[in-house]
Amino acid sequence: MLIADKLLSKAIQEQVKREGALNALETVYSKARYAHFKRVKWGSQFFDGIQFGDGSLIAVKPGSFNSLTLVSLASEKHME
Repeated sequence: MLIADKLLSKAIQEQVKREGALNALETVYSKARYAHFKRVKWGSQFFDGIQFGDGSLIAVKPGSFNSLTLVSLASEKHME
């Protein structure tokens, strides 16, 4: 199991709904070790993300109606 999958729990997903994706991403970053911020590209725009030692990422992804969500990815190759 990837680090990103372990850290992106149901509690964090609920926090995204309550406090927003960026605040939830900060919470994950404060709990994570051996992680660094990374800019990730979705379409033509860049968003914040966290990359872990195993190469997995938790990234902010744009959703419908100008909403943002968090997704876990095995690597940057799995981005749209």
